[in-house]
Amino acid sequence: MAKSGLKHIDVGNELTKTEWESEESHELVHGNSFPGSPVERQLFYRDDEHKWYVYNGSSWVWLGGGGGAGDMLKSVYDTDDDGVVDNSELLEGSTKAEVQDHTPKAHTLASHSTKAHSELTGVGADDHHNQSHTLASHSTKPHSALTGVGADDHHNKQHDIASAPDHTSSAASGHLLKADANGLPVSAVVTELEVAADHTKLAGIESGATKYPDTGEQAFLDADHNKLDGIEAAADVTANHDPKAHKTSHENGGSDELSLAGLDGEPATLTTHKALTTGIHGVGSGTVGIKDKDSVIQDADGDTKWQMGEDYARLNIAGIERSSIGEAKAQKTANHWLFASDAGIISFPKQSGGMMYQGTTQYLRANNGTFARLTHVLVDIQGECDISVVSGTNTSIAANKLIDSGASFVAGDLGRIVWNKADNTYAKVTNVDSATQLTLDADIFPSPAGDAYELYFSKFTAKESGQCIICGSVRLNNASAEGRMAIDLNKNATRISEAEVYVAAGKYPAAVVLTFVDLAADDYIQLEPYPVTGAIEDTFVASKSTFLAVVKVG
Repeated sequence: MAKSGLKHIDVGNELTKTEWESEESHELVHGNSFPGSPVERQLFYRDDEHKWYVYNGSSWVWLGGGGGAGDMLKSVYDTDDDGVVDNSELLEGSTKAEVQDHTPKAHTLASHSTKAHSELTGVGADDHHNQSHTLASHSTKPHSALTGVGADDHHNKQHDIASAPDHTSSAASGHLLKADANGLPVSAVVTELEVAADHTKLAGIESGATKYPDTGEQAFLDADHNKLDGIEAAADVTANHDPKAHKTSHENGGSDELSLAGLDGEPATLTTHKALTTGIHGVGSGTVGIKDKDSVIQDADGDTKWQMGEDYARLNIAGIERSSIGEAKAQKTANHWLFASDAGIISFPKQSGGMMYQGTTQYLRANNGTFARLTHVLVDIQGECDISVVSGTNTSIAANKLIDSGASFVAGDLGRIVWNKADNTYAKVTNVDSATQLTLDADIFPSPAGDAYELYFSKFTAKESGQCIICGSVRLNNASAEGRMAIDLNKNATRISEAEVYVAAGKYPAAVVLTFVDLAADDYIQLEPYPVTGAIEDTFVASKSTFLAVVKVG
């Protein structure tokens, strides 16, 4: 039934004959858009257009337009549904004749593809449109092409003063030119030579000498500039003027102080001094002088303070006197409080010695040796104890590296011990890669970054060679387990002596090593503990229990 354009209204599972024939049981097939998959002769009512359509097998056709025959369908000839046949709109209600005889539409010159004079009605070959333009639009600009401009007329333009064709002057070679208010040169003559402050003096003459002190007039007026005004060219002016005082900058401490070494001759006082062979130099009692040149030194009272022979020295200081030659020789060879070398160099050698101790706790990993970190100095006679510490936090991770972006590592950090304080592991610096990166002999900084560290040497470095007694001690604080602890005494990173002690849990054992060793200059000593207890042990720091001491005895 839907094919005809009607459909049954759903009234239940079955229809009676009355319901079948009743108009109330049927309704039109309708909607605002055509149904899909239509068949020929199918009817459809468009609610939005209020029109009936039939499907002709290829398209929907409106059933309106009266009962006459023909194919004048609105859907074909009035596709925009405005009530006017489409093609008739092109005339806009005008007849064919009216369209053919219409008034031409106004247009611009730009609408033409070409704009030749021959194509323009009423425009002669010499006629042009009025258009403004600039002088720069012309390819050439001769005076003859400019209306009202004479051959001698020029535009206002600044020229280079050195351009000879543009300027003339009565000045001769060597004359000075004076500028006017506009900065242009004025023709110069001899009387116009006084033109600026920079030209008021001769070369090599002080500025003040170029003017008369009373009138301030210029000091030279002649054209050649080779003499002062009023002074003959060859005149000797030195007799007419007092010599000028030396500059204070030549004096002692001045910016261009004069040196005797750069002058010929010598002062009279120096000549007198060099001629002296005996007697006392200086003034007043107690003044030390020279007698018999460089072999004897006496004070102002005539007391001999120093006497030097070929193989001895005699010295009297504050009442301590060594007078005999034999005693002087003994002092020379025994290396006691005075040493006189064969070359005559006198020195007072200080005995080498120092003691460093641990003032803060250090944590030692069991079954691993590391160098004791000593933090305080008790004695250091010649500055041979190094307790310096560099600390920071690693900021990046790389195998066998310590990276700290805020550090300032230096070449002198090579050989330092690195203590990772987060997990109490130790390594040694084998290379300084940069100011922020070190290479280590072990990988002790795991991920993530952020571990605190310390770099230290804790070593004694001898400044002079000699025989030394060395003692070192390491003490544990409340040992965590039973075991043992060894300590090594290392010279230049090589063990020279060792000691070992039994460790009982909960006790405070100390290992002590004592030895006698020869040290050369720059040899260094370090203390290396090695606990074997199976745990991390901390050191006992009270009473300076962990220490390293060195005493030079010969």
